[in-house]
Amino acid sequence: MKKKMVLCLVMSFALCLSGCQKTPDKSSVVSKADGLSEEFIAEPLESGETRTVDMPEHWSASEKKSNDRVTISADLDLGKLHTGNLPVVEMANHTLTQKELKEYAEYFADGEDFYVPQVDTKEVFQKVIDRIDQKEGVYANPTLAPFNDLKSALEEAAESAPETPPEDQKAEFKFHKKSEDIVAMASDSWYSKLRGEVEQTPDAEAFFSADVGKNRLSHIEARSYNPKLANSSSFVWKTGTGGYSLEYIQQYIRMNEYSPDTSGYKEKFRDLLNQFQATLEQETFSKEEGQKQAENVIKDLDIPEMSLLSTDKILWFPEEAAPDDRYGKSDDFYWQADLKNAKIGYRYDFTRSYGGDFGRCVYRGCHKGYNGYIYCTVPNRNGVNDSDR
Repeated sequence: MKKKMVLCLVMSFALCLSGCQKTPDKSSVVSKADGLSEEFIAEPLESGETRTVDMPEHWSASEKKSNDRVTISADLDLGKLHTGNLPVVEMANHTLTQKELKEYAEYFADGEDFYVPQVDTKEVFQKVIDRIDQKEGVYANPTLAPFNDLKSALEEAAESAPETPPEDQKAEFKFHKKSEDIVAMASDSWYSKLRGEVEQTPDAEAFFSADVGKNRLSHIEARSYNPKLANSSSFVWKTGTGGYSLEYIQQYIRMNEYSPDTSGYKEKFRDLLNQFQATLEQETFSKEEGQKQAENVIKDLDIPEMSLLSTDKILWFPEEAAPDDRYGKSDDFYWQADLKNAKIGYRYDFTRSYGGDFGRCVYRGCHKGYNGYIYCTVPNRNGVNDSDR
């Protein structure tokens, strides 16, 4: 039942697919207006007519390798290839409307109000600074580069951050220009130096963000397709952490073994990661139960023709028990997380493909089935060309 679920949703409308269509009476024609040269424009074929593909009937080749010690030769009769009218898949960027934005948000909100996101307070940044100064968690790793740039950026952010959060302000379901969080930008300045020039966002009213409920345990980030941004529409509902799969944790374990550390940090981190792996390997609800939940949500959202591709067992943490690792080193999450608060579930990867992986949904069914996570590249919901929407 959707009202009992608290879900984390990521929906991307990069491509809107019309679905497999019946073989047309005439082949599709590419318009000159699309900017292609004359040689690439296909003329329509009459019913039953075929066209010979421009390729040689015979192909031969010879190539020497390994200082001419090995010769690879090919000599093939290819014959003539004829093609007729082919099925067509139509694709177009979907513009996420304010009506759809409200529809998706209210589906998961369970009657909660929506609020304008708040600027983080000094305390948020000071906690990370203190961990750096006291060499706690990942900051005790002597093999990592000094954290001077990170600390300086956090101190700059703390200086401009408010002592207390501002008063609650309800959010309006309306796309707006991308707002700049000066405090958060200051805290990320150390990373910007590594990354190089910061990408500038064109001035376009195509963004929406909100916190959900008085306790702000869920969050929404959405954007609408805009040619100026060269983007795609997306809707993100997030509550709790994403999900740590066995493969992801084991990757960290392998990377840790390559560390040249001799201080004892390497062994402590190994023990910690092994605890994460042992927790993940515990029993939870059945995969079949979670799959039914995933299929029901996809059905409620009217995302057609999706089929299950893969399933992964994962570990995640609810929002109220998840360490805040937004401004520090991401590895510090393992050191701060309390495994007593961990939840175990499954990630279900659905796909809808037409000659390629165009449509994809990932659902995270979690503890008791009341929490979840969805990632979707969503095809056009109505099964028709969406270019006019």
